[in-house]
Amino acid sequence: MLSSSARPHAPVRTVIIEDSSNIRELVSIHLHRHFAGRISIVGEGFDVDDSVALIQQVKPQLVLLDIELMTGTGFDVLDRLAEERKTFTVVFITNFDKYLRQTIDYGAVGFIDKPILADNFKKGIELGIRNILDREETERRLTEQIQARLEEQYKNGMLPVQHTDEAPASITIRFADGKGQSLQTVLIREITHCVALEGYTVIHRKNQSPLTDAKPLKQYHERLAAHGFMRISRSLVIHPAHCRLEQWGTQNATVRLPDGTEHEAEGIYKKNVLLYLRSLKE
Repeated sequence: MLSSSARPHAPVRTVIIEDSSNIRELVSIHLHRHFAGRISIVGEGFDVDDSVALIQQVKPQLVLLDIELMTGTGFDVLDRLAEERKTFTVVFITNFDKYLRQTIDYGAVGFIDKPILADNFKKGIELGIRNILDREETERRLTEQIQARLEEQYKNGMLPVQHTDEAPASITIRFADGKGQSLQTVLIREITHCVALEGYTVIHRKNQSPLTDAKPLKQYHERLAAHGFMRISRSLVIHPAHCRLEQWGTQNATVRLPDGTEHEAEGIYKKNVLLYLRSLKE
């Protein structure tokens, strides 16, 4: 059986963040030589500001990240990309053992040592690809399960925002209140949307302050899907009754949150959003 990284897959969108033009060129050469057809280089950055803007613009799946940059560190880049951080995998390029603990804390899945040697380079990239494919496969399976549930509801004449609980459904949220950890019971019908933030989940409610729970957004999605909530992207879960969904064109959709901000339906979640919008017109 092939490992996940060895199976055929679409080219992984990759950016190279490195302040040395010679090393950027060497990394590019290795990628073309050893990962032709499996890696697509979509951009290169050399300092903190440049790299943050690049990642926000091209939305890579894999970031090859040097630690010491011209105007700061790779950690500064990740800190400024807190909202986007869960959408890409990081493989660090470094020859500094003193940063090992920090790279682990920042969720690195692989390392490329300097000076760059072919075997070490290939191992680091393979780990990055495997992480991306495993994560996408998990999300695909979850999406298929939710889609099957939605289609069953549509077939039975039910909209996903409907439920018939005898008592109002609720969840218990553990959050920090300045005095430590506190528990609060929240009615699900009061939740408008949930946002991923650095591995945590921010729960937004009608006319109330948001709460932050240490559980990841995936767990909230699984818990709230049965109550009509929909995942719009890797970082956003919404309730259609509180957020305005709109389709534009034939294959795109946006959601307007109660605070007025707009967000596009993305990736593997877009299909469910379009399916839901079509059901409203039938």
